[in-house]
Amino acid sequence: MPAAPNIPLGVRSVGRDELLKGVSIVSCHKNFTQLFWSVAGAGSFLREGRWYEQTPGSIFCYEPDSIHELTVKSDKWCYCWISFDHKHALNWLRDFDIKPGTQDMGACPESLFIEIADALQGCTLEGECRAAQLAYSLLLKASQQTHSSRPESLPSRFKALLDQRFTDPNLSLNTLSEELGVHRSTLTRQFSATYGMKPSSYLHNQRVQRGLNLLRSNKNQIQEIAHAAGFQDPNYFARAVRKATGLSPKEFQLS
Repeated sequence: MPAAPNIPLGVRSVGRDELLKGVSIVSCHKNFTQLFWSVAGAGSFLREGRWYEQTPGSIFCYEPDSIHELTVKSDKWCYCWISFDHKHALNWLRDFDIKPGTQDMGACPESLFIEIADALQGCTLEGECRAAQLAYSLLLKASQQTHSSRPESLPSRFKALLDQRFTDPNLSLNTLSEELGVHRSTLTRQFSATYGMKPSSYLHNQRVQRGLNLLRSNKNQIQEIAHAAGFQDPNYFARAVRKATGLSPKEFQLS
């Protein structure tokens, strides 16, 4: 068992493999999220009946409860890998625009994989927290490299707008869908598929979290805090706070 089981990006394991031509790993069921990053050579992964070719700089992600199967295509195939077993790990990868399947990410940052392995030695809480920090850096590096070489996806553009403007009480999903030039239902479907929740729920959660932070940090009137968090109706804000905390805004402010 991990020393810190509740870290959403907690690293289960990490490693580096060098496989020779003709080697295959067949039908191995794994119940965790695993990311592979090719260093040299070529190989392929099987997912849902389709083979995904891997070359240096490409990554492949298996979602939890999937069957892992791979084969070597060159004289030698080298890759680094990292696995996460928290139930929300796949959502973290999706937030970095990393999805099940193959993507081209550029040169593998082998030094980061080595640092993560060093951090996990000893199975300590401090080491696992350090490994989680390094894993975040790893995913951030992958995200930066892939975004520099291809257009930003529609869901990620939509999420960025929500993150920038959620405190505007007049912001609506219809307004953003018009700005992006797509139908609201299309935007909702793609966002939900990418992030695992409806955009309306994401917007609401962002506003509630901002409201709770403001209640903690200042003594302004509840109506002012509600508006600053993006709520038009202070009464609706009060109901949202009570649902999230079991307390009224004033009780939470004074707690």
